[in-house]
Amino acid sequence: MFYVDLYQITMAYGYWKNNKKDDIAVFDLFFRKNPFRGEFTIFAGVEECIKFLDNFKFSEEGKLTVHAFVHAVSYLL
Repeated sequence: MFYVDLYQITMAYGYWKNNKKDDIAVFDLFFRKNPFRGEFTIFAGVEECIKFLDNFKFSEEGKLTVHAFVHAVSYLL
């Protein structure tokens, strides 16, 4: 399954389209609600997040999905 929103695809496409794919970018990891009715959160695992991002690759199905999506909305960009 492919979970992503329009913002993520639009930003990635914009970086690629403007030849900025090798520029440094900053992104946030977030969640909408503290789990377990907590009032604060301690984030651990940033190293694992970085490893994931460093090694992330689209599957062939994911590439086809992104391609179809970008083609369908490219007139908006």
